[in-house]
Amino acid sequence: MRIRRSLLAAIGAAALAVTGFAVPATAATSSPAAFSCGWKPANNFNPPDAKFTQDGVNIRSGQSTSCPALGQGYKSHSLDIRCLTSNDPDTWMYVTDKTTGVTGWVNQIYLIWGAGHSVRQC
Repeated sequence: MRIRRSLLAAIGAAALAVTGFAVPATAATSSPAAFSCGWKPANNFNPPDAKFTQDGVNIRSGQSTSCPALGQGYKSHSLDIRCLTSNDPDTWMYVTDKTTGVTGWVNQIYLIWGAGHSVRQC
């Protein structure tokens, strides 16, 4: 990790020297999981009564439609929402489908949960 940060710092310094524009350090080091297929966060938060808003929703291995689907969720399934990542313009939720046991990522637009419950960042 130190080597990666040192390399990113050197790249940022080189970009500043060549272009005159600074590259924000947070852009390169923000979330190592951003759009990473296969990343599994440790958070385990479970608001009650979470459901899919439609049938056939893909549960993916990462926070992108380019990541492979691990299974599909249906309106009749119940699920646990563990945490979320917000990468403009999308917010992805890390979920476990309690009906099938599949755990993975679903875009927030396909989920609904009880009013008054918030979801933590991953």
